[in-house]
Parts: sequence; structure tokens; C-alpha cells
Amino acid sequence: MQSQVLVPLDGSTYAEAILPHALFFAQQTHSLLTLLRIIMPPGEPEYAVPYIPDDWYEGEVSWTKNYLTTLATRLQTQGVRVQTRHLEAISAGAAINLKEMSLFDEHTAS
Repeated sequence: MQSQVLVPLDGSTYAEAILPHALFFAQQTHSLLTLLRIIMPPGEPEYAVPYIPDDWYEGEVSWTKNYLTTLATRLQTQGVRVQTRHLEAISAGAAINLKEMSLFDEHTAS
């Protein structure tokens, strides 16, 4: 089984600041770089807004796919294998169970 470097991202420059370090580590260890973004499902109590448009979730998924694909394309030019994932979950703690959810075995970008 190939080792992986998991990079959780939220779209912020703060989260992206780890990318050069993750890239270096993936290069040195010949690991697969996995870019992950967790999307909170609509209707969760954490949303403190009275109204969320019906198409919000679809827009969030579309934005996430474009965002992760753009980053993956840029990182692949540095000689690493990159895969992207997005997961619907209430909190980022859900990333702990990714292996059990078989999210590491499909859709690897090459």
C-alpha cells in the first residue's frame, strides 16, 4: 500500500500555506498527496443564517471540485501523484475515518 500525505483544505490561504511542506514531504517519501475539503451538509445547526438558497450545496460541491482540481493540476507539475476528495460531514473530525470509508482507493488524478 502506498503511503499518503493528507492535506485538509478549506479554501483559505492559511490552509494552503501547508502545501509547500506537504509537497516536499510527498516528494521525499514518494507518497500520494491527497487534497481533502469537507463540506458541511445544508440544514445543519452550525449555519447561523435564516435562509440558505436551494442550490447552495450544488454550488459548494462545484466550487470545491474546481478548487481542488486547480490545486492538484499545479502540484502534479512538481512530480507527485495527487488525488482530490470532498466529503460531506458535520465537522472536520470526520476525516479521521476516511480509510474506513474507502475514499483513498478511487479517483486518483494522474
